[in-house]
Amino acid sequence: MPLTREQLNAILYETFPGTALKDMRQIGVARYALVLSDGEQLSLQLYNTAAEASNAAAALSKLRAEIDLPIPLLHASDTNGALVGQPYLLTSHVDGDPLGAVLPRMSDEQLYVVGRRLGEVIGRIHRIAIDGYGNVAGDAALLDDEQAYIHQRVEQNAELCVRLGLLSTEAADEVQQWFAHNFVPVSRTSCLLHGNLGLRTILLRTTAGGWQLSGLIDWERALGWSPAWEHAVFLDAIDGPRFFGLRVGYGTAYDEQTRRAYEQVREHVLLPYRMLLALQRMHETYQAGEYAESARYGNALLNRVRALIPM
Repeated sequence: MPLTREQLNAILYETFPGTALKDMRQIGVARYALVLSDGEQLSLQLYNTAAEASNAAAALSKLRAEIDLPIPLLHASDTNGALVGQPYLLTSHVDGDPLGAVLPRMSDEQLYVVGRRLGEVIGRIHRIAIDGYGNVAGDAALLDDEQAYIHQRVEQNAELCVRLGLLSTEAADEVQQWFAHNFVPVSRTSCLLHGNLGLRTILLRTTAGGWQLSGLIDWERALGWSPAWEHAVFLDAIDGPRFFGLRVGYGTAYDEQTRRAYEQVREHVLLPYRMLLALQRMHETYQAGEYAESARYGNALLNRVRALIPM
C-alpha cells in the first residue's frame, strides 16, 4: 500500500525536524523521490522484511566514507517498520533510470563506457573487507570459512529445489557431491559485494558527454564473499549479445584494478559460483512463474555437474 503524505512527513520529521515535504514522486511500488521544503532531495526505499532493510542499512553504513562513488548516503532507517508499518531507508537522492529501461537508446560504444565505469566502481567497493561470509547485517552469524559457507548455500538451495520438485534427491546429491569434491577456495579474504547487480539496480543518466553511471540501488542482498560471486550474478543478468560491450568494459576495467587472478573476471574461477547461481535461480524463477527459465537453469547445472568439469 502506498505511503500517505502524512506518513512521509512523519518519516522526515524523525530525521530532519523543522522541514516538511514539498513534493514527492513514487517510483515503482517501493521507492519515493522526495523534495523537502528547503529544496533538499532524498530517496525513500521500502522493504518487505526487516532482514532486507537491515542488510541494506549495514552495507550503506560500511560505504559511508566512499563519498565519490555513485552510492546513496544513508540518512536514517527504520528496519523494523515501527513508524509507518513498513521497514524503510532514507537516503540521499540518486537520480537516473534503470539500465533495462534505457538500454534501447544506448549504442555498443556507450555500453562499453558505462561498463568500464561500473567495473571501476565495483572494484572500489570490493576493497572493503568483511570479517566473514554471509549477509553483512548478521555479523554474529558470519562464517569464517568460504568452503563451509558455499557448502551451506549449496545444501540450502538444493533442499529447496527438492521440496519444489525441481530436483530429484539423487540429482541434489550429485550437485552437493560435485561441490564437496571440486570446490577449493582460492582466497581467505571476504569483501563487500552489492550482491544483486542487474538491469534494475544500475541507474544511468544522460549528459552532454553521453550516458553515465549515476547510482547503484537496492542493497538488500549485500554480503561478504568472494568477488567471483558478484561477477557471476552480474554476468548472468546481462547474458546475451546485446550486452557484449557492457561485459567487456566491466571485465576490462575491473581486472585493471587488481593483479590477483582469483578476483578477476576469469571463467575458470567463476565456474563453481555460476553453478551455485544456477541452483539458486532454479527455484527463484520457478517461484516467479518463469518455468522455462527454471528448466533452463536446471539443465545447465546438471549438464555441468555430469560432465565433471575440472576446476
